[in-house]
Amino acid sequence: QAESEAGARRTVARFPAGTRLVVLGDVPTLSRDPIECLANHLLDIAPCDGLRIPVAPHLTETVRSMARGVGALYVDSSQWICPGTRCPLIQGNLLVFRDRSHITRPFASSLAPKIDAALTPVWATLPNQPGG
Repeated sequence: QAESEAGARRTVARFPAGTRLVVLGDVPTLSRDPIECLANHLLDIAPCDGLRIPVAPHLTETVRSMARGVGALYVDSSQWICPGTRCPLIQGNLLVFRDRSHITRPFASSLAPKIDAALTPVWATLPNQPGG
């Protein structure tokens, strides 16, 4: 962890003084390929939901701690992608995952309002910015 935090500090040092930083939490990982599952369950996709691999709490806390250590805002986006205890592969009319650990571009775009809301504390500290 010390080496990762030192690397984060070196990266942050490259930004101009006063830059507000945000760290988005990682995308949940699925236990099997979502596209293959959907292809095998065309008439009933329910068996493809709920395949989320639990993230070790200490890893999330490590990233959160590193973000705090460099003065960044940490945003846990996992509940936007996998709400509750299930991880649906389709939300609304959008395919969520393109593989086991990456979300599709259209789904990522649909998260813009949630990201904007999560960044309100950052916007509020900047002059002439949304929310500020």
